[in-house]
Amino acid sequence: MKKPFYSIVNNKSDQKGRIDIYGVIGPDWWGEGNEAKKFIRDLSILENQFERIDIHINSPGGSIWDGLPIFNAIRASKKDIHTYVDGIALSMGAMIALAGHTVHAAKGSIMMLHNASGAAWGNSKQMRSTADMLDTHDKVLSELIADRTGKTPEDVLSLWMNYEDTFFSSQEALEAKLIDVIEDYNADEMPENVQNMSIHQVAAFYDQRQEEPNPHLLNKIFSHVKNQFSNMKFNNVVALVGVQNATQEQLDQANADLTAEGITNYTIVPESLINESANVTAERNQLTTQLEAANTARTTAESNLATANTSLATANARITELEAKVAAAPGATHKPATGKDEVIQSTEDAEFQALMDALPHNQKADRMLG
Repeated sequence: MKKPFYSIVNNKSDQKGRIDIYGVIGPDWWGEGNEAKKFIRDLSILENQFERIDIHINSPGGSIWDGLPIFNAIRASKKDIHTYVDGIALSMGAMIALAGHTVHAAKGSIMMLHNASGAAWGNSKQMRSTADMLDTHDKVLSELIADRTGKTPEDVLSLWMNYEDTFFSSQEALEAKLIDVIEDYNADEMPENVQNMSIHQVAAFYDQRQEEPNPHLLNKIFSHVKNQFSNMKFNNVVALVGVQNATQEQLDQANADLTAEGITNYTIVPESLINESANVTAERNQLTTQLEAANTARTTAESNLATANTSLATANARITELEAKVAAAPGATHKPATGKDEVIQSTEDAEFQALMDALPHNQKADRMLG
């Protein structure tokens, strides 16, 4: 059964509140992700109603900037907060699990720790600054993990944040003091071979299992993209997101932004031009198919002509052979000029025939027989 990215359960009969964190940490395309501001607000509501709050987690991780406020809110709570790893708790999902006052994990569940990661845009100085920022994030996370496990931050960095993904079964997590209790229920919605999947593949796996987005998906996507790029230098480009039938002036301004930043491999063009290009491509493909068919027919015709020429040459050779035999036969010659085979009697044959004709019938017969 599909579960929402984030849900809050207020069940007074159980005398405890519950929050489910499923999917990626941080905002999603649909505005329904596991964001810190929503979590902190809902946690505060539950804290006013219950002495115990359970937080169930099944997450491939996500944004540190949303995960850290969630972590700190859980750790700072005066209520009894239990976290449960229902399936996987990877990266920032694991960190949120570690924030629980008591940490539980289902049988067959998996946790994973690794270094912070991110992307940089700009010159080498800006990229070095980003690398320094990531080192700071690693330092902060290692200290939080050390507080839970009793190890030093240096040990955590050496063992579990050494630029590799370090996976823990529920038993291994218990032995490393990452969790306190292994629960008897089975892990929920676990992808097969998760340890050999990339974080992006795991995130995609869980995104496919979430509830369907609301009907205003495209508008939220467009807003999200514009918000994400609002601080960049491509305002005219971002302004085109979700715009249909952009004017030539808008396109020129957007392309000017790209050129100003040294981006020359891309050009923004109107959708009509793309459609026209697609139609031309389709027509070209059709003509190419017709040309290939014509070439195939020509090749077949040339082959048939070559076969016919061979047959004709063979027939002419046979005719020549037969003419030679006819010419060599005694008392006969071949005269092809009239188009018919004519046998012309030689002088000797004519004389012989005249003698035969002159004989009386009986003598002619005797002469033929004897």
